[in-house]
Amino acid sequence: MIKTAKYRLKFLLTIMEKYPIIKTIDSDVVIVGAGRKDRVLPRRGITSPLFLIRRATMPKYRKMLSDWDAPYIQTIIKLVETQSKETIANWCVDYATAHLLPIYVEAYPDDLRPALALRAARDWLAGEIKLPEAKVAILDCHAAARDAEGNPTAQAAARAIGQCASTIHAATHCAGLMLYGALADAYYKLGVNAEWSELLIAAEKECGRMEKALRKVLVENEQNPAKLNWKC
Repeated sequence: MIKTAKYRLKFLLTIMEKYPIIKTIDSDVVIVGAGRKDRVLPRRGITSPLFLIRRATMPKYRKMLSDWDAPYIQTIIKLVETQSKETIANWCVDYATAHLLPIYVEAYPDDLRPALALRAARDWLAGEIKLPEAKVAILDCHAAARDAEGNPTAQAAARAIGQCASTIHAATHCAGLMLYGALADAYYKLGVNAEWSELLIAAEKECGRMEKALRKVLVENEQNPAKLNWKC
């Protein structure tokens, strides 16, 4: 971590020597170039002479849980594998609505995209709209997550919501509820700068609440369990 930060700082200082015209906007360093030949970090589709470079000391936050084999995740997965796609989708949408949407709304009260994605999923489950129409709202939710870059808590919540809504297309998207949603809850309760070990403890507790919610709605001896192919 320290080595990487030093490398980024050295890189930034090198650029500052080459491009002395700089100014700081929030957490970004804006380098003003004179044209295409002066691009520092060329990217496809960028034509502006302004180039943004993340501040060298800006911390990088984890976007999701990474231990797929964690017992608290696998316990939920084993339960999910016994249930129908409809049960899985309803569980995810209900949980996201009750516990994750408020996290996002607190940060971005005027952004309705995650809420509309959950509504579209409900409407599809009720047979009121077709899947292509629901997908439009879900893709908008994924866009909201991308737009929340810089706010790890809200971004994780939006990603979880998008994955939960996507269960109407493929039930395996329910994994996003745990991987993104549990971390969003941990960030929200402890802060993004909490120790990772503490965040994991909080995420494990949140997964326990997710499991409890699933057990309340699961169908015993489900005759039509979803066909799941985990690629984690």
